[in-house]
Amino acid sequence: MRLYEALVPYGLADERFLEVAGRVAQFFCDIQISGGSFGRWWTTKGRPENTSGTNGAYIATFLCALLRHKDDEQIKGHLLLALEYYGRLTDDGRFYGDTLDADSCDKEAGVALLDLMLCAWDLLEDQRYLGWAKKAARFVLSWIWQTDGWLIPDSPMGKRHFHTQGMTSVSIANQHLDFYGMLIALLFERLSKASGDAFWHRQAVMMENASRQLVATETDMLGRSNAYYGWQPEQMNHTDWDYFDREDQIRGTFTIDIAWVAVLGYGAWLTLQEEGYITCDESV
Repeated sequence: MRLYEALVPYGLADERFLEVAGRVAQFFCDIQISGGSFGRWWTTKGRPENTSGTNGAYIATFLCALLRHKDDEQIKGHLLLALEYYGRLTDDGRFYGDTLDADSCDKEAGVALLDLMLCAWDLLEDQRYLGWAKKAARFVLSWIWQTDGWLIPDSPMGKRHFHTQGMTSVSIANQHLDFYGMLIALLFERLSKASGDAFWHRQAVMMENASRQLVATETDMLGRSNAYYGWQPEQMNHTDWDYFDREDQIRGTFTIDIAWVAVLGYGAWLTLQEEGYITCDESV
C-alpha cells in the first residue's frame, strides 16, 4: 500500500498492489475471533492458542489504511468489530503482550493502540476513537522521562553529556532507555493536531530532541570505526542491571546495536518532516 501511495502522484500506481493487500486483509478477516480480536499465538493447525494482548491492533491499523483506497463493507465491518475490542482493552488499561519478548506491561502496547485509534479517527471521525487515542497516549506518557537523571560523569553517556529527559523506558521488565520516542513523537504530533491540545506537541518536541542524541558522525563514531557511520545504540544502561551481568556495562553505558533503531528513527523523522511537523534545519 505504501508503494501504491508513493506512485499515485506519478500516475504509475498499479492496482495489483491493492489486490495483494486485499487478499491479505481477507485472510485476517477470515481468522478474526468472534469478540473482535485478531488473536496472538496460533497453532500449526491454525487455531488461536493465546488471544490476549494488543498484537492484533496492528492488523486493524492495516485495515484502516486499506479502506482509504478500497471501499469494502465487509472489511469495514471486521474493522469496526476490532475497534470495539481494542477500545475495551484501552478502557481497561490492558496494555500488555505487544512484542514477542515483552509479556509484561509495555509502552509499545500503548503505542499500538494509540496508532490504531488515530488511524480510525482519521478514517471514520468518530469521537470515541479520539477518546481512546487520548487514553492510550496518557499511558505512553507514563514511560517518558520528564527530567534528567544522574549519570556517572566518566561513563560513556556521562562523557557525552547525555540527557535522559525525553527518553523512554523500555518496559517494567527492563528499565533501560531506548530511542523508540521518535515514533511516539510522530503519533503525539498527530494527536496534538487532532485534539487541538498543544501539550502533546511539547512532549513530541522533547522526544524528538532526545532521540537525536548518540548518532555516530565524523565528530564522534561512538567508539566504532567509520564503517558504522550513522549507528545508534538500541538501549542505554543507567542502572545496576545488565542483560549479561557485565560489571563494565552498567550505570551509563551503551553497546547494543540493532537495525530497528536507525530504521524507525529515520523513517519517523522523514514522516515528521513530510507532514510538516518539523523542518530539516539542524539549528532548531
